[in-house]
Amino acid sequence: MQAWEEKVLEREEGREEGRKEGRDEGILLGTGRSIEELLKELGPVPEKLHKRILEEKDLETLNAWLKLAARASSVEDFCFLLDSREKM
Repeated sequence: MQAWEEKVLEREEGREEGRKEGRDEGILLGTGRSIEELLKELGPVPEKLHKRILEEKDLETLNAWLKLAARASSVEDFCFLLDSREKM
């Protein structure tokens, strides 16, 4: 394989990796926004909680939080459940 062909392949691999990272970031952001939308139905979301949700980069954790938000009866209830879950 010639050097220019290798560079083209490397560039394509880099683009695909970039696309995957973009998709993953979009899924994280969308899940975080879904959590906040559920919580906003229950009351105002404190800035500290907003930041915590946006800074979370583990999709499994965010999915668990999404389920928790769906079951919570208030924002305070969500925070309590979240804190007690993390202490386990």
